[in-house]
Amino acid sequence: MHWHAYHWTGPAAERSREAERRLDSAQFLDSSLPPFRSGDWLARPADQVSETFVDPEEAVDWLAAWYDTYRDRMHHPDRICQQVRVEATLGSLRMGIDCRWEEWLHEGAYMCLVMVCCPHRAANHPCPTGVPARL
Repeated sequence: MHWHAYHWTGPAAERSREAERRLDSAQFLDSSLPPFRSGDWLARPADQVSETFVDPEEAVDWLAAWYDTYRDRMHHPDRICQQVRVEATLGSLRMGIDCRWEEWLHEGAYMCLVMVCCPHRAANHPCPTGVPARL
């Protein structure tokens, strides 16, 4: 198993363009908006993959680093203790469960950081970057 990282930040109002977030929509592939199902990120073009990891600890480090870059823009950056968030995420990734870190930002913006397991248990999409299922 490996993990693909994705991130999106933008005006929260853009998230209401629901058709672009659904796999069966004609706009889905061209959109950068977060899909409703995290596994559907794998159906998006490979250029939307921010990073790919084979080590879950490196994947969590990526999430934490990106989270920290937005910390000053968040309404409630510490509503979940960072250590608890990191430990829970690491456990989830090791079990093959996707993780989404999402927060409201000041000025009506929204941040979405996602780590998607590949291959995916529930979404039958090929690896967007062509990484073999077993490394």
